[in-house]
Amino acid sequence: MSKMKCAMGTFAVLFVLGCGPYTPKPATNDIQRSEKIILKDYKAKRYLRLVSHAVDRLPSGSLQVKVVLQNVKNSDLWCDVRVEFHDQTGNVVEEGNWEPMLFERRAEKTIERKSIDPRAADYRILVRKQE
Repeated sequence: MSKMKCAMGTFAVLFVLGCGPYTPKPATNDIQRSEKIILKDYKAKRYLRLVSHAVDRLPSGSLQVKVVLQNVKNSDLWCDVRVEFHDQTGNVVEEGNWEPMLFERRAEKTIERKSIDPRAADYRILVRKQE
């Protein structure tokens, strides 16, 4: 009987300590802040290769991004692509919609976007395989 009470007491303490509010720990390796082109799933990572990327500031103050990705798969690959523009502090100032894009077999595809907001200082291109 005392073993049962001891086990119940231990379970109650662990339950109380395990449940409740907690402070989240900051991310130490935040890929979305450090990388420009983010392939969000296994198939995109496996079959798409970065050929080149460039960024220019236009006379109007807009940021122009040009990225070339190559599909190394021997068949076509449908993906969704979204471009985000960030200000100097890392906050999103402009975010596009997910756009369907066909990466033809063994071919290169150019993604080119311009920001509208002149505060844009950085960019992220997110690519995910379509379901």
